[in-house]
Amino acid sequence: MRRSWSPGAGAPSLPAAFAIATGIVAAVWFAAPPPAPLGGALVLAAGAAVAVGRGRGRLAIFGGLVLSAALGYGSARVRWLGPARRSTEEARHALAGAAARDAGPDGAFVEIVGRLGAPWSPSGSLVRTRIDVESASVDGRPLALEGPVALVVAGETDPSPAAEVGDRVCVKGTLRLPESGGPRRSPFDLPDEPHVLLKSALQIERVSGPAGLLAPVHAARAAFKRRLR
Repeated sequence: MRRSWSPGAGAPSLPAAFAIATGIVAAVWFAAPPPAPLGGALVLAAGAAVAVGRGRGRLAIFGGLVLSAALGYGSARVRWLGPARRSTEEARHALAGAAARDAGPDGAFVEIVGRLGAPWSPSGSLVRTRIDVESASVDGRPLALEGPVALVVAGETDPSPAAEVGDRVCVKGTLRLPESGGPRRSPFDLPDEPHVLLKSALQIERVSGPAGLLAPVHAARAAFKRRLR
């Protein structure tokens, strides 16, 4: 730890990781990003500090930490917060349209195609997972859900025989957002995560099995669970 901070050390891995984490927290804490010219000037100044210090010395270390924090900040906003906020706004518009067409709907009826991104987990009388959306539609119109959506299944039937983590599925259910003013899981003002409520696992259609590098792992896990039933 002490050598990571010393001027003669190589890449300051621990301080850089802390700086990246600080940037991520800053992205979550501050709703509005800084002005683009200010952010660009800060990054250029940090890069210049690294160049002037030739990768060594306190000035270079400080510039590297600022660049690491900027990397964490930008990555959090571009890869997670931005898509999550746009998905929340898109879901809110869909719910407003459904409410305008029907005086008392429980939500908007949607069809989503995507892959299950997490194992099933019980939550009271419900079972939850996450679906990474590939395409979505409401009343036949495209719905731009960029971020993951929580998939919640009611009923006493275990939904895992219908689909497991990694499977590509098509689900049809009711789109909702958390009620405003309800309890929050985080002290940060995070975007409300849209969720799709299914009455039973019969509303889940398995389109194909796992794909990608983790496909063998997901397939082995599903086979092991089938043997335990």
